[in-house]
Amino acid sequence: MSVMTPSISPELKEKIRPFVENPAELADRILARLVQGNSDYATLTDEARHDAWESIRTYSSLWFRCLYEGRTINLQEIEQLAQSGRRRFHQGIGLNSLLRVFRAGSQEMLDAYLKIGVSDQSLRDELLFTLSPSLLEYVDSLSLAIAHAYLQEQFQGARWRDARRYELSSIVFNHDPDPEGFQRVCSALGLDAEGLWLAIALKLDFHVTHPGDLEMEAERLVASVANHFNTAAGQLTYVMRHGNLIIWLPRARGDSLLICDRQVRKQMEAFPLGNTPIRSIGIGLVNQGVLGWAASASEALKALESGAISWPQARVYTYSGVAISESIKSSRPALRYLDSIIEALGNEPELIMTLQCFFQHSEKHKITAAALNIHPNTLAYRLDRIMNLLGGKTSDLDFMVSLRLAMALRRASDRLDSEGK
Repeated sequence: MSVMTPSISPELKEKIRPFVENPAELADRILARLVQGNSDYATLTDEARHDAWESIRTYSSLWFRCLYEGRTINLQEIEQLAQSGRRRFHQGIGLNSLLRVFRAGSQEMLDAYLKIGVSDQSLRDELLFTLSPSLLEYVDSLSLAIAHAYLQEQFQGARWRDARRYELSSIVFNHDPDPEGFQRVCSALGLDAEGLWLAIALKLDFHVTHPGDLEMEAERLVASVANHFNTAAGQLTYVMRHGNLIIWLPRARGDSLLICDRQVRKQMEAFPLGNTPIRSIGIGLVNQGVLGWAASASEALKALESGAISWPQARVYTYSGVAISESIKSSRPALRYLDSIIEALGNEPELIMTLQCFFQHSEKHKITAAALNIHPNTLAYRLDRIMNLLGGKTSDLDFMVSLRLAMALRRASDRLDSEGK
């Protein structure tokens, strides 16, 4: 592609010579206009801002130079500007902000025309009917070329990032830890491999009609979560696993495990689930390193599984809420002891139902009696009978904790049995 420039009179050529010999002043004005407009250019580092200024100077001076030299803009010059569009993508400049360069540039160049026309009215018609239309064509052609290069780079960058994400998830879920590979891919993605991270698992109710639909929905949900946590989507990473969307969130250094757990739970409970395919949310514990990422993801998935059994009406589950029962499940002596508690009540289903309701209502006698539709004295009699059969007391905190755990494990077992039928 080449961009034509019109032939101009010797008088006008002399007037535009200052813009050819000293293009910096015009570039300064264009960049200042961009920064004042609160575009992404206002947040660039000094090095990146200088690079942007150089590109703006090339873009604005090229027009005047080609007019002055009486030649067209060639492919090499267009490619040089296209490269600047690719660099803007990696500097975090949005496409809208990039295109504002052309708007600001055309305004500044038109202002320069007006000043020439005011100082020399004999050139007014040439400026109005010859140069102005050609300038608009120049701006339009170069903006299309640079936007195309920008979008190409964005597409290639997205494909590269997706490949790195899948590589990272493969390392995390591999049975053989690869700390060096984890460090390398995190660094490539701009993630802090040594920092604290926490995984959340989103259980989705989403019917895929096209292979790309699930990935697009995952990207949309990750962007929503990032916005909810007031962070950039690029600072998170995610993967689809067993039909669940796992997202790793960075957490601030210095926060305790307890504080992180409470903060994330509170934020996810406030997450708007309406108009999303999210059925429930599991939250792992904060951790670090490749093994920590894997552990947190496993905990988030376990929270989804166990939380749905223990609290079927809830939508957000934390691993901290099921950590004790999960630990007990891995201990055969503890399971045998808790099973023996339930076996002692095995012939009295009414007592088991009473005990289950008692724990569901936070051991509050009046509320439990009302829920069972019995007199408080009847509840007291049943609780006394339970304590006599088990040899415990309601005032014994350790015994009541064991009893509550035994009932929770029984409820989980009953739920799994019913799902298997």
